[in-house]
Amino acid sequence: MRALAELNSPSAVVTFSGEGDNGAAGGPIEDVPPRVTLTTAGGAEFLLTADLSQAGACIAILPGPTGMDAPPWQATVSEYVGLDGGQVVKTRAATRRINLPLLLWARSRPELLTLRRRLIAAVMAGPAILRVAEADGSARTIGVHYMGGLEGDEGSDNAGLAYARYGLQLVAPDPYWYGPLRTATFRVRGGTPHFLSRLPAPAGSSGDGDGGETEFFPLRIGASVIGESGVPIDVTSDTDVWPVWRITGPLGTQDAGQPAVPVRIANTTTGQTLALNYAVPAGATVVIDTRPGIKTVYRETPEGGQGENLWPSVSGAAALWPLLPGTNQLVVTAAGADDRSAVTLSYQPRHYGA
Repeated sequence: MRALAELNSPSAVVTFSGEGDNGAAGGPIEDVPPRVTLTTAGGAEFLLTADLSQAGACIAILPGPTGMDAPPWQATVSEYVGLDGGQVVKTRAATRRINLPLLLWARSRPELLTLRRRLIAAVMAGPAILRVAEADGSARTIGVHYMGGLEGDEGSDNAGLAYARYGLQLVAPDPYWYGPLRTATFRVRGGTPHFLSRLPAPAGSSGDGDGGETEFFPLRIGASVIGESGVPIDVTSDTDVWPVWRITGPLGTQDAGQPAVPVRIANTTTGQTLALNYAVPAGATVVIDTRPGIKTVYRETPEGGQGENLWPSVSGAAALWPLLPGTNQLVVTAAGADDRSAVTLSYQPRHYGA
């Protein structure tokens, strides 16, 4: 069979992209307040840390915001019978509530009315993204929903002709703050030797402190051989992260009449594996999304949407596994690969606080 020969011939080039949690430059951090923005479902962005001396209507967070740091923590405790105390069975992060005391200020009453009406209509229209960006270039985001606080209070201390104070109440069903997207790509190149080494960084690679993707050094590894130690993926996160895998063909194909050879993804750090029993044609992409609340396996359409459901082709589909904080040794094995083949994982680090 051609499969065994192919498993021992190509090497995988692994290219990392993303940024560290402490920003891109690694230089001294300026002692300045963070920039906080709220982006609503309709795409409207509101700066919540504006300078009140600027021209025009603006919004500023007053002292006293709550819910920005550690999430609420719940523990399930089994009480001992006839003895003092009990035993903690498990712990979990509960839904987070955030309260932001806001000041809306303008030079005139018409400007204040315009800003206030626009904020209320946008925030109540649906979910939003709260983003905190530090001066060092790092940024974290969290998904929130409006819960209250914009009802208004025309008391003398809370409102005037050109200003208004509110206590914006938000709820975050997912209590974690997310860092910038990170990706790692296992790409096959035929004819290269089996060894692990660093390659020169791509030309023009640089950090992107605004939360975009940046290039890290690539690695060359013979990752298409069963039993190799794999590639170390360093996850800078406070808790587990759930990756999205993209498998681009040709992979898993063999000679005509032969069954597909599974594309196997293994985390040797945790001992967990994932197998796709599907021959991915050249140019096609299969997406395995392990994120809680999503968990889908499908063939991607040319337009980037969800096509054929491939859940039946995944072994152990009920236990799509996360990556742990720290170093995860990942091994990708496949047959039928050429220079067009690739397996890419992407994830966002999850953090307890902003």
